[in-house]
Amino acid sequence: MRSPDNVEVLIGLGVAFREQGKMDAAFTHFTRALALAPDRADAHNNLAVALEATGNLPDAITHYEKAVALNPNQAEIHNNLGNALEQQGRLDEAMTRYDRALALKPDYPEAHYNRSLLLLLLGEFAQGWAEYEWRWRCKANPERGYPTRPQLSGEPLAGKTILIQTEQGFGDSFQFLRYVPAVAERGAKVVLAVPGPLLRLVTALPGISAVVSDGDPLPDFDFHCRLLSLPHLFGTTIETIPACISYLAPPPDTAAAREDRLATEPGLKVGLVWSGNPANRMNLRRSIPLAALQPLWRIPGIRWYSLQVGSPAADISPVPQPPIEDLAPFLTDFGETAAAICHLDLVISVETAVAHLAGALGRPVWVPLTVVPAWRWLLGRDDSPWYPTMRLFRQTTPGDWTPVVGALAERLTRLARGGGASC
Repeated sequence: MRSPDNVEVLIGLGVAFREQGKMDAAFTHFTRALALAPDRADAHNNLAVALEATGNLPDAITHYEKAVALNPNQAEIHNNLGNALEQQGRLDEAMTRYDRALALKPDYPEAHYNRSLLLLLLGEFAQGWAEYEWRWRCKANPERGYPTRPQLSGEPLAGKTILIQTEQGFGDSFQFLRYVPAVAERGAKVVLAVPGPLLRLVTALPGISAVVSDGDPLPDFDFHCRLLSLPHLFGTTIETIPACISYLAPPPDTAAAREDRLATEPGLKVGLVWSGNPANRMNLRRSIPLAALQPLWRIPGIRWYSLQVGSPAADISPVPQPPIEDLAPFLTDFGETAAAICHLDLVISVETAVAHLAGALGRPVWVPLTVVPAWRWLLGRDDSPWYPTMRLFRQTTPGDWTPVVGALAERLTRLARGGGASC
């Protein structure tokens, strides 16, 4: 059916198609709207959002800039442009756009949140943590609060019961669970609320009085706190990150079950994760096509194990030699995944939950990164202040994994020849 030549309708239909993931239809409608009304800032902005979602940052930036030129006083467009510029590595320009958005609209949560991520990426933790508290005011991230209990904001903890809630992705939980024992060390009784897949893994975390999961009744508590607010409450700097080598461990019975399968295998045992959650808007940039890792298969002396779960695990079948053993059927929760990791010599994982879990377990883990990665990996370093056993392998050109795979292959070759201590 032919779209009507009504600009408002065309833009509205384009937005609807974009939200449904039907990008070709969205592009058709936005392009038609701009052909009829090339001076419509909202059409340029919406087309740019769709282009950004498909990874076409140069064209997205072009249309955001046209939208800004047509409507320089709309904070949302400045924020969108800032986000696209940041992904391209144009960080100073991105910060300028976030600042302009906030000058126009000081209480704009999304601009505060995006600005916080850039500050944290730059290592400016004091400002970054404070801005990061805006995350729960964003439309896409509604706050889970308890009106009858106050939120923890620096009160003395001795003798108090604190409900700490995990939030966001599993990787975020693994990274920041390190703070829970510190809350208990200040005299608090800690109740930890986690989603079901984390339940068995966190039960033995030091300092926890109780663990509750989805749908469980809550015990009485004095204050509640979101897990990723703890770095702000503790005033964390890069120098004061609680970077203990390991603070999580697999459930003992699960570890024994994995030992029978993995511990006696010969060769260097390497676990692999090449994709994050496909629903994550950053997944296209952070994931590596399995075929691009082919140079690694030619390295002798390595046994490969897939820790990949979800739909990307189906990518294994076309890989010819050597075989990659698929552990996904056994990875029913993160306790099982932790046990498997502990019987491997090394994990290579894109920036997703398994990378964090391996680091939290104190296992050697190598993480390939995009040019502008998530804030937690910072910039310009091959180590992580969060995980002492982690090494980072960074892109130098957006979208080009070839040098990264080459660096991984070189280091793996040395490792497989007997340099196990160099993980």
